[in-house]
Amino acid sequence: MGHPKFHGGQRLGSDAEKSWGGLTLRTCHTVGEFRQAVALQKDIWGFDDLDLVPSRIFVVAEKIGGHVLGAYDGRSLVAFAFALPGIRDGHPYIHSHMLGVKEAHRNTGLGREMKLFQRELAISQGYELIEWTFDPLEIKNAFFNIEKLGAVALRGESIWDHLVSATGRASQRSPGSRVVAVFRARRGDAGTRKAPASGGRGAGRDSGRDPRMEGTG
Repeated sequence: MGHPKFHGGQRLGSDAEKSWGGLTLRTCHTVGEFRQAVALQKDIWGFDDLDLVPSRIFVVAEKIGGHVLGAYDGRSLVAFAFALPGIRDGHPYIHSHMLGVKEAHRNTGLGREMKLFQRELAISQGYELIEWTFDPLEIKNAFFNIEKLGAVALRGESIWDHLVSATGRASQRSPGSRVVAVFRARRGDAGTRKAPASGGRGAGRDSGRDPRMEGTG
């Protein structure tokens, strides 16, 4: 399947596209595409309207160095990843906030492929670090992030208050149950464990990972 094709060099908002398993993985830039990602949040997680990340946030993120990636089956969006730029200890990095995959496309390796695609785009933009959070009590999530992706579990965070939804419902089961995972976004280096390789459909299966929201930063 090869590496993604980049258009526009290392500029922010770079265009990138690749084929994988009969799907097209690419960067999203239009309001219509962002609205598809909003609708997919409802489909995957059943969020109330107040809990949805709105399309205008996707617009801002794409313009300031973050990115929205989509996996398309024809014209239908079947998965998306959403990331924002940040600063830690004086160094820019990417915070991967959301990764969602429609039920019919889970257990195919698509979630893993989206993360690797996200890493390739971050490298092209000049970032050297990607962070996100996951619940280590969710065994499938932990296996996916540590074993399948080769990410490094950097530290734990108690972010209970930030995970209470706008409608007053808690989106996590217990306080302090998030772990920060790290990708070192350099060629040939994923975290400090191993460099995962991109594969065809079914390669690097995500072992039934339930594609939860990745974190709140």
